[in-house]
Amino acid sequence: MCGIAGIFIKSGGYCDNLQGDLEAMLKKIDHRGPDSKGTFIQNPIALGVTRLAIMDPVQRSDQPITSVCGRFTIAFNGEIYNFRKLRTDLIRQGEAFATQSDTEVLLSLYKHKGSKCLSLLRGMFAFAIWDRVSRKLFIARDRVGEKPLYYFEDSNVFIFASEIPAILSCQEVPRRIDPVGINLAMSCMHAIAPRTAFKDIKKLPPAHYMEISWDGTKTTTKATKYWSCTFDPSSQFSDETQCIEEIQSCFDQTVSLMCESDVPVGALLSGGIDSSSVVSSMGRNIKNFPTFRISSLEDTPANAQEALSSRLVSDRYHTRHFEFNIQSDDFSVMEKVIHHHGEPIATPVPMDAYLISKEIGKVTKVAFCGAGGDELFGGYFDHSLMYLWGHYLDKWTNADGILSFPENGGTEEEKFALNFLRRHAKDHPERVFPSFRFTQLDLQKKIYTPHMLACCQALTPAEICASAFMESGADNLFDGLLAQHLNCVCQYSFAEINDRMGMAHGVEIRSPFLDVNMIELATKIPSRFKLGNNIHDPIPKNILKKAMADRLPEATLKCTKIGFGGTVPYGKWIQDDSAKFIEAKLFSGALADCGLFDPAGIKQLYTLYKCGARMDRDLFIGLISVAIWLETYF
Repeated sequence: MCGIAGIFIKSGGYCDNLQGDLEAMLKKIDHRGPDSKGTFIQNPIALGVTRLAIMDPVQRSDQPITSVCGRFTIAFNGEIYNFRKLRTDLIRQGEAFATQSDTEVLLSLYKHKGSKCLSLLRGMFAFAIWDRVSRKLFIARDRVGEKPLYYFEDSNVFIFASEIPAILSCQEVPRRIDPVGINLAMSCMHAIAPRTAFKDIKKLPPAHYMEISWDGTKTTTKATKYWSCTFDPSSQFSDETQCIEEIQSCFDQTVSLMCESDVPVGALLSGGIDSSSVVSSMGRNIKNFPTFRISSLEDTPANAQEALSSRLVSDRYHTRHFEFNIQSDDFSVMEKVIHHHGEPIATPVPMDAYLISKEIGKVTKVAFCGAGGDELFGGYFDHSLMYLWGHYLDKWTNADGILSFPENGGTEEEKFALNFLRRHAKDHPERVFPSFRFTQLDLQKKIYTPHMLACCQALTPAEICASAFMESGADNLFDGLLAQHLNCVCQYSFAEINDRMGMAHGVEIRSPFLDVNMIELATKIPSRFKLGNNIHDPIPKNILKKAMADRLPEATLKCTKIGFGGTVPYGKWIQDDSAKFIEAKLFSGALADCGLFDPAGIKQLYTLYKCGARMDRDLFIGLISVAIWLETYF
């Protein structure tokens, strides 16, 4: 795990300030790599790394690393979990290694395979490789975007880094607001790649690589997608017992692979099924490891349920369990969250992640988490709803694939589905989720200026989600929702959040559910296995619970869905406990002066929310984060 940064002079010429610019960039990401810092400068390229030493944590593996032949140099952030097998295969082909690191294995693999090396990797990564002979810069990002990679490009220079503040340290980079990026953040919790809230800074989308080449006269830049979350209905499991065995085998193999570390590891343990499953599998490989839970002091059934479950799991697997509480005064940590993220975000989850990572960093450098379990196995209310509506959609579709809705529905449930599907799915079933998910758009119209509303029409969240559904090959609403989660809506919430908030404290977060083998296995599991056969009374993550039935306490298996940080009463704090901080941001000059928001509309909605009106709390968290972002960077 590291922070990486680089500058490529696109003319192929000499720049006498590469060293100074690179040093300034690395200073901004010191927190990502407190163990060492290194640079490689050879006009027209400058590569830099701040290293958090996890694998082979000695000086010989400090980065950047140059191949023995001198042709290739790499700056790498992440972990390649299957590097030992890859290393053995490369040795058989005659390769020799000077280190025991996954970084050198990745460099050697690229030397042999070029961009095709990406299909062989199991891990989370963002890296850059400079080819001195062909004068080509190759950058790549992992399949679901666990590791971030931002870039700026103009006619003279290509600049990249793990975090936006590093890029902004370069004088060439202008600071301009992208209204579309802000709208995406307000609607989807984050700006969807390649957009950011900065007009001139992009992020390489997950599962993409980019080649920047200088041919002696001009520079060409090309981005390529190398993997997709896709569905093949003909390959799905038909036998539930076989499916359970495959989940157990794949999950244990994945966790075992991820337990490879030259420093001690721990795990987040909320008490839910996902984190508990991870801990149960870790317990097969290591003993007496630390586990961590964050909550609030609120005396609620949800808090009591999670607390009991996490302690039962900890007792069963003999972990050293730590619990931490978040209080309303901690809301101000949002300022530090936005500083490290570099963009607005419309979810409170990063605050939990930031605070618990701070505590984890006092105990260990590496912690596992259960991110991705809900998305892959149907843990959200949206999954149950799409499962039900998909049934109705099939029921009202004839043999020729034409929708023929009945005059009226039977039950109230069926009438509601009929009305919604008639409006949104008659010819475009892929529109169902976007239409359902983005219900707060009407509220946004009350707080956006006409200019902002006009800008937002350039690219809507619904368009992105619908496209993700269509490209996935999914033939039902449930799988289409999974594709939308993986490819766009949850890009930040279940992937990048762990990198950004963990690395703010020099902590690496590993997510077994986001391993490519687990994702591709999940696409082969039909919805009736994930939620059970009763569409009117679904069992979230039914198949996962069956796979973990002999590993977890009964209380854990029966836990209702809460979600990471769900025991923290953010809605109440926004209305009351943290109101002073909230109002200072909502009514700040930053929001009023940027020309995108209507202060009167914001005040009206917040007044209604404080009086008990039902609204999405994340709307206000989004506004607060935009205000902080504007105050920080403009």
